[in-house]
Amino acid sequence: RKMRKINLFIHPGYGKAGTTLLQNEIFSKIDFTNLGKPFYKNDLKEAQYKVFVPKYDFNPIYPFNVQNDLKNYIIKLEDEIDRSTNINFILSDEVIFDRINYFGDYNIYLLKEIIEKLKEKYILNLKFILTIRRQSDIVAPAFAYNYHRHKKNFGSLDKFIEKIISEKNLSQIYCYDELVLKIIKIFNSDIMILPIEELSLNFDEYVKKLENYLNISLKNLNFKNKFTNKNHLIKDGEKVWNAKDLEISNTYKLVRKIHLWLKNFKLYENYHKKLGFIKKVFLPKEKKVGYIMISDHQKKILEKHFEQSNKNLEKIIKINLKQFEYYK
Repeated sequence: RKMRKINLFIHPGYGKAGTTLLQNEIFSKIDFTNLGKPFYKNDLKEAQYKVFVPKYDFNPIYPFNVQNDLKNYIIKLEDEIDRSTNINFILSDEVIFDRINYFGDYNIYLLKEIIEKLKEKYILNLKFILTIRRQSDIVAPAFAYNYHRHKKNFGSLDKFIEKIISEKNLSQIYCYDELVLKIIKIFNSDIMILPIEELSLNFDEYVKKLENYLNISLKNLNFKNKFTNKNHLIKDGEKVWNAKDLEISNTYKLVRKIHLWLKNFKLYENYHKKLGFIKKVFLPKEKKVGYIMISDHQKKILEKHFEQSNKNLEKIIKINLKQFEYYK
């Protein structure tokens, strides 16, 4: 039997770097079959998040193994590919390589296993798209977005920045060059870097790069200035981000423990989706608790800290990052 040729584009993030714009205004509107965000099938979404497990859903006591879930996920991916007459597929989800709320480094190797399995069935033309943002600009909105968890680990944005500077493991989350080298080495794949600053400052060039890489035309998509997920506002002339906390009741904590325990049983696994109305009753309520802002001095510290990493990325990918002030 002749193997089918397909193009698979993988877009694993970063978050807060124009990812939602790509997903909602481009990937969902071009003639590609979406295997990730925006999800059109809940069963595929559920299968994905059983493999790429959020840390906050992780039970540290129960034995951890996802091999059976991995097999099921691959089957669902193959089903979606086989059902589609398309040759172009895109798997977009910023959580895949996320090393804050997910097991990003571990997920890279899970993805490698998925790709190797797909290559047994298809002739795969694999390409990566990585959206990035200046580290000095991504840290504050990322802290605000993850405020509920970050405040427990770091207390404040000031402490978070101090830790980024002093702890290499934390700092490496934002060393784009190291992630790109890892992708190239592990997947032997083309990779395109899309800085969000290019979207803002040189929109036509951003679109042209996407068109050439995806081999399509985007001229019919009117997505200029359709930035989504804006969580910042201007206060006293300064850009600030809403810090949102969660009101977590003791009842919710108890219900969550019971839920995690019951998930180990097949009967519950089959029926717990129908109990979603109970989940809505106990879900923590979100509340604004203040604003997150970053000083020019802190930005300069971060710029200096990541300067060499950004220069390295520039050489690896042959991209002009200096024009977008990734370094001075």
